[in-house]
Amino acid sequence: WQAKELLVHLESMLANDPVVVKRGEHIVEVKPQGVSKGKVVEELISTMRNEGKSPDFLLCIGDDRS
Repeated sequence: WQAKELLVHLESMLANDPVVVKRGEHIVEVKPQGVSKGKVVEELISTMRNEGKSPDFLLCIGDDRS
């Protein structure tokens, strides 16, 4: 119930800010709108390629959908 209470409070406090507030299985997450782990990975790979580097492989592991 504390997570739900925190979620409601954060949503209220950040209603006018360009952020996303959400609750996962064991988390409450606040992040800028339009930002995701996938977008960050795309940007990192793009930067590497612009510098003449390329990853050999990419491994993504997680324990929660967030």
